[in-house]
Amino acid sequence: DYSVQGNKKQREADNAKAAAERYKNALRAELQQIRDEKQEILQKIQKFIMDENSDLQLSDLNIDRNLKTKMAQKLEQQKTQLQNEMAYNSEQIRIGLQKLEQAFLNQVSMENIEVTSFSGQESVSTFRTRVFPEWVQKDIVKVHEIINAELKQQNENEATSFSSPNRAHSVQFGNDHGNDHEKEKENKTGNSKQKLQKSPPPPQQQPLASKQKKIIREKLKSALEEVQNEKPDENADDPRDIHAIDFAEKHIGDFKLKSDANYKVPQSERINAAQKRKQMILLLESINYIKTGLNERVLALRALKQRIIENVSADTQRLNAIEAALRKIECRKNTAAVDEKFAPIEPPTSNAEIEWPETHRYKVSQSELMAFEAQLKQEMQHKSGANNAFGGGENIKSAKTTTAVVEMDSTQKQQQQQQQAVSSTYEQRLYGVGISELERAHLSQQQQRLEYEKQVLSSKIASSISSFDAAVSEIREERFKLMRDLKMTDLKFLRLFWELSILCGFQDT
Repeated sequence: DYSVQGNKKQREADNAKAAAERYKNALRAELQQIRDEKQEILQKIQKFIMDENSDLQLSDLNIDRNLKTKMAQKLEQQKTQLQNEMAYNSEQIRIGLQKLEQAFLNQVSMENIEVTSFSGQESVSTFRTRVFPEWVQKDIVKVHEIINAELKQQNENEATSFSSPNRAHSVQFGNDHGNDHEKEKENKTGNSKQKLQKSPPPPQQQPLASKQKKIIREKLKSALEEVQNEKPDENADDPRDIHAIDFAEKHIGDFKLKSDANYKVPQSERINAAQKRKQMILLLESINYIKTGLNERVLALRALKQRIIENVSADTQRLNAIEAALRKIECRKNTAAVDEKFAPIEPPTSNAEIEWPETHRYKVSQSELMAFEAQLKQEMQHKSGANNAFGGGENIKSAKTTTAVVEMDSTQKQQQQQQQAVSSTYEQRLYGVGISELERAHLSQQQQRLEYEKQVLSSKIASSISSFDAAVSEIREERFKLMRDLKMTDLKFLRLFWELSILCGFQDT
């Protein structure tokens, strides 16, 4: 509204806002002055407490002991009131976030997770895989049921085909067994004949011998008749030959060209739309299985990296302690003051945003919150017109707040420096005293032990890091090979889809 009345309303609002900001700045300045006075009083009290003849404690300066409790209760009440006021907005944001998760995250079984080596030169990531739709999962179950039924039928057919040659072998075995029985009988009769020739029977036993020969001839005749009855017909086919002919007819090669008019597709190679669809479903399942296998290896590598970081952090802390102890020993030997300014060893870290996205997705740091707050303030200033020709005041507020924070940080640093100076005076006097030969030998022995421990820990850390980097490099190479195979599989899937469309066209016609 560019009318005179609109300008008047805007000017009044700006003046009221500027007056409020001036009042706030005055209160902040007064509060900062009180803080400065408090810091001066605390410094004086700190010096007084450091005196050896004083028994005064900081807790003795608390005038109102219930003040902190009252302030904490008031703060909790304000927090509860603010939560009740923002309940609608928070619920709206929660529902919107839930819808986004349902649309983009719940449909993914594995998102893109990248694991980097400690050197930072190589990295390996998982395959982003989607959850199969419900109809695909049902088709996979049906396909496996069909495959199991076909395998069962095939095993039954093999069992029946295996039993027919056994019957043929049994017939042959029976014939051989009859021949062996006949030979055994002939051997027995031959031996009996030889015995009769060698020892002629007495005249009284000759009728008995002729009767025995007659019985033997009858048995041989009956055995011969049995063998003649078991003899197959001359026009009958051998079951083994029938089985061999059937096998040859099924497996003989057809050397005609597929473009020949007389070419017929073998029964085993004929396919329809349902079988082609089954091939596509099995191919989808195999692709998902391969991707899941590599994803599990990458996740195991990520967990291994986390354990290595924890172990190396503990070893690094011990190495820093050893380095500090060695520096003290060296200074004690040379009767010099300890130089505590040395660069400590930093433990390795991981990038949580890319390696653990599922746990750090909604974690926000303090710096990000401050940047977001500054962005909101800029948007509010732009909407309210605080930077127009009628006034403003947000810059003064932010500048004074920044100066107050800087002054508080400087006073805290000064207090820490004073405490360190007081505590280091005793050590300086101690290192100025000379040491004996026994103490020097003890320090040398302690130094050797610490140096050996330092060497062991350093080699352990280096070995763990190098082995992990080698594992990352190995899985990275396997992933590249697998990506090549998956691209070829995608082309195969496209070919199967094209063939399925052709077969569906044949069924329609």
